[in-house]
Order: sequence, then structure tokens, then C-alpha cells
Amino acid sequence: MRVPRYMRNELRCAVVTVNRQRYAAWKERRDRLRELSGVAPKPPSVIPAIVDVAAIRQGLGGWPAVTQAAFAGRFGFSAAAVRDWEQGRRKPDAAARVLLLVIAHNPAAVDAAIKAASSPTTQTS
Repeated sequence: MRVPRYMRNELRCAVVTVNRQRYAAWKERRDRLRELSGVAPKPPSVIPAIVDVAAIRQGLGGWPAVTQAAFAGRFGFSAAAVRDWEQGRRKPDAAARVLLLVIAHNPAAVDAAIKAASSPTTQTS
């Protein structure tokens, strides 16, 4: 038996509503179990949603400012990504935003980590 077209949308809406209700009930049960077992709830994310990439890049060097290509090469980004971030065509993902914040506060630490990771390790036997 074929379901009439006007009823299909109603059925879809009913399924979505039921799924949302089931998910909300599951979250409540999960949170209650965590509360009873003493497991701390997951803390909210504190990564900022917006990072001013141009200001970070320009704050790194003297005059003239570090170019987009030089900034990208130094910290492992693609030049196109840096350009798109600065022009607002794309937003950095969470990991990139964290790295950009570390670069803004302590670029030498990032340089040291990259240098340590790229240098060959000596194995002693």
C-alpha cells in the first residue's frame, strides 16, 4: 500500500520528533548516571570562536610584517589557508585556533616544538 504524499511529510515530522525526544531522554539518563557514579560532566569548550589571524601574523615581526607565505611555512599551515582565514572566506578549525593562540602568546615555543619534532633522534643501544 502506498502512503499518500500529504501523509509522508507528517510521518517524517513524527519520526524526527520521536528521535529528538529519545535523544533528549538518553542525554538525561546519561547525565544522571554520571552524577550518581561521581564522574564529572564534560567541561564546556573554552576555545574562542574567532581568532584574528592577520593581527597574530603582523605581531610576529618587525617592519615589514611577516608575509602570509612565510607565516604559513614557519608554522605548518598552507598559504591558501592563511589567506582565506584573513579574508574571511574560511574559519580555522578548533585545532588551528588553538595553535594560533599559542603562536600569539609564545611563538618561540612553537618553533622549538617544530624543531624538536623535525630533528633526527639519536638512538642509543
